Amino acid sequence: MVHAVHLPRDELQHKFGLSSRLVARLGALMAKGLGFSESVLELAAVERDMAELLLSTGILEQADALTTWKLEHLARELGLEEFVERNPLCVLEQPDARILALMDEVDAEAVWDEQPDHSAETPLAVAEVAATPAGPGVAGLVADEDVDELKLTILTSAEPKRKIEAIRKLSYARLSPNEKGKLLVSALADDSTEVRVEATRALGPLGLDPDLAVQIRELFQGEMSEKRIAARVLGRFAGEGTFLERAVTFVVVSKALGEEPFKGSRTELLEALRELSDVMVADEGFASEAAAQLVTVLADSDQTGRALARDVLARLTQASPEKMGEMLWKRLPDIDEPVVRAAFLFAIGPHLPSGIDVEEFARLVIAESLRFSELDPECWQLRVLAAGLGDDAVAPAVKMMSAVPPHARMSLFRLIDLLCRGRDLSDKSYRAVGEAVVNLLAAGSDAERVALLGLACLTESRFSSNTRQRIAAELLRELDSALMEKTLEQIDEALISLGPATLAPIIDYVKKERETPSSLRALRALGMVVTQMSSPSERERGLIESAANTCLKLISSAPPDGAPMIVLGQLCSTGLLKDRTLQRAAKLLRDSLRTSPFPFQAVEGLGWLASSPEISLQLRVEIANSLLRLFESKLPEELLRERQTVDGTVLDIGPEAKAYNEMLPAAIDGLRRICLASNADSALRERIVKSFLEKWRLLNEWEEVWGPANVAALADALGDIASDPSLSRDDRTRIAGALAGSLGRLSVVRALTRILLLDGDSVELGEVARSVAETLLGKRLAERGLAPEEREAILGALGAIASRRALGRRSHSLPRLRARIVSALEGALREHLGVAHEWLFRLKESDALSEFQRREIGRRLSRFQRVVPR
Repeated sequence: MVHAVHLPRDELQHKFGLSSRLVARLGALMAKGLGFSESVLELAAVERDMAELLLSTGILEQADALTTWKLEHLARELGLEEFVERNPLCVLEQPDARILALMDEVDAEAVWDEQPDHSAETPLAVAEVAATPAGPGVAGLVADEDVDELKLTILTSAEPKRKIEAIRKLSYARLSPNEKGKLLVSALADDSTEVRVEATRALGPLGLDPDLAVQIRELFQGEMSEKRIAARVLGRFAGEGTFLERAVTFVVVSKALGEEPFKGSRTELLEALRELSDVMVADEGFASEAAAQLVTVLADSDQTGRALARDVLARLTQASPEKMGEMLWKRLPDIDEPVVRAAFLFAIGPHLPSGIDVEEFARLVIAESLRFSELDPECWQLRVLAAGLGDDAVAPAVKMMSAVPPHARMSLFRLIDLLCRGRDLSDKSYRAVGEAVVNLLAAGSDAERVALLGLACLTESRFSSNTRQRIAAELLRELDSALMEKTLEQIDEALISLGPATLAPIIDYVKKERETPSSLRALRALGMVVTQMSSPSERERGLIESAANTCLKLISSAPPDGAPMIVLGQLCSTGLLKDRTLQRAAKLLRDSLRTSPFPFQAVEGLGWLASSPEISLQLRVEIANSLLRLFESKLPEELLRERQTVDGTVLDIGPEAKAYNEMLPAAIDGLRRICLASNADSALRERIVKSFLEKWRLLNEWEEVWGPANVAALADALGDIASDPSLSRDDRTRIAGALAGSLGRLSVVRALTRILLLDGDSVELGEVARSVAETLLGKRLAERGLAPEEREAILGALGAIASRRALGRRSHSLPRLRARIVSALEGALREHLGVAHEWLFRLKESDALSEFQRREIGRRLSRFQRVVPR
């Protein structure tokens, strides 16, 4: 007679490998009086169609009155006719229950009932062993001498049927659960799907979650969409399961990764594998297998797959740096694929094992970086890895210089540039890098020298003074052959960045070349170097004096360029020249205003000279008067003239244009320097400010017309003067009020931002600030087509205004005004404008705002902390 299975829920799960969901449905059906034969339950564990039938709503609704006919009708409705044809089902009516069984079980009843019982004298057949439930009372049914053969069959047999028989017998062998588990886990990696499924089923009695068994079968037997779902569920077991379940998951995932049918679910499999680093590290065989599979994935995946595989390797080496690092390092010589080699190096690098020579590792990283194009992410990632090795990477990189082609040489220099920027190196390393730079400038190709001009390591501040002098000498030599203006500008910038070390080479070069365009260009660079110097040494003071004498000689010999006059003024502004040299310079520059073909350069030179702390007040006043006359004079309006020629009408640009392009900016800048000089006379500064403000009025009322560049220069000068802490509060307020009438100009908004950050307690300046805020909030921010730089400047001005303690006399309106400014800044956060975040952060810490306002700003900032970078 066919009997219904009566087992507790947990035992039902473990014995048949059923999911928790399916067991819950079986319990609901049993509660309605429907039982199940053992064969039906076994079928439900391996056939999705059987499980679908049992989980259907129809069978639950009809369970208390289910018949064979109703069951067949329900199967047709579910589209399971083919399954029922292969596995005919029936409902047996018995006195105590109805039982869902297979027709084969009913047909076989008579045969089993007629056979005599020889169980006492006949050994159990393999088929009977397979059907016998595993449990504590059955261990030892397999003779001890046969256990070794079972192990050998499971581990080495090429016949799936023999393996399946051995797995079934294994349940009855006298072995510990741990030994059985290891053998069954190894069977999960078998090439045969049937063997894997049988091993999964056999693991149930050892504690394997039935849900995991179901997902493994889905992974091996399901369609691609089902494989992907199963792989995702396996990821959950990888992170949360018992150690046995996670070990089983590893074997399954590792096996699937290496097979073509699972390529579509590779992302999900890698995500599962990522959670299993401790399982892999615990078993050397697991770790080796994982590395082998990841080699395949890295060589045959897109960027997403490679990134996941690299993450798995990184976690693996992080879990056991010494063990895994050594293993990956030993495997490297056998790998040819650059992407795989790079991934191994990425994994080893952050936790370099003690047994690996750091310099040898650095050499290999650098060599691998040269195998990639600079457009490949691996190239830059390897450079960053090498840069993290510091001094150990410098020597290999420098040694490779002479052994690689030109394009690779520049790649090495870009790596060295990264090394110099990223961390402090030893003096030995800086000497090696400096020598490499000098050698490339001296013997490299034109293309290499030009490329080197764009790297920061060319002007490394930690090079010795001697090295920087040699670099400067090579750059000066490059001035003679450079043709592109961009290259010449890069040389200028490099000479200036090299600092005081360039003084001697430039002076020698100018004395040798005299009045060539390249020597005058070098002289201009020297002037910029001198203006940036602080606390020069005695030797440097002597060089500055020598440079001034050279400029005096050049000016006296009528050079083809006005550069010596500008540089002479810059040298005088340092306050380091002898009084006799200073007097000669002042006389020569003032005379050049009348006699030189370059009077505007003389104006600029005088502006620099007048800011010197060493000149007398009388001389400064005389120079200021000369500059004010030029500044206040009405410039010619007619710059273009028509001229008739045989070819038609030609427009000539008259010499008056130079007054706009050269004289005005030079005069404005010179007067600005006089106002900002450390020992500036207050009366003289008052006169210059008055002249500037009158000119600003004329420009705003269109009584005079200047070009945008000169108007911006005047606004900048007014902003700088008003930002000087030594200026009186009244003058600062006057300048701010004058500028506030021209908020349509970007230069004015920027100048006012600098001014309004000062005198936070000034009520008068606060009135100007409040008026500016109202205009910016009401009109400027509402303008269409506002350029990003204008919007940022306006927001910066509003932030400066909101941070002031005093904003005029109408104190009752201050909270509302500040609230409007904060709302405007918050709105800019959504546009990812960094200036908005910066000012909101500053306002949150400002004591000019109330505690409530600061708390509210903090709340608003927290909403955007993931969106806007600090």
